[in-house]
Amino acid sequence: MPASSHYTGLAGYAHDTPPRAAVLLVNLGTPEAPTPRAVRRYLAEFLSDPRVIEYPRWLWQLVLHGVIL
Repeated sequence: MPASSHYTGLAGYAHDTPPRAAVLLVNLGTPEAPTPRAVRRYLAEFLSDPRVIEYPRWLWQLVLHGVIL
């Protein structure tokens, strides 16, 4: 679990309101080519962004480069 989040919700959010559903479409880019090397480079850059993964950086880099990539 993340130790602490850098991104928090609104202070005045009313927790007793009924939940709403939404769809958010975002283009986060694509690899330069459909090759394993290009996909690996893209994933390394994308998954190293602290806004995407909120684990301690040293721990996440071990997981990312030791297991995922």
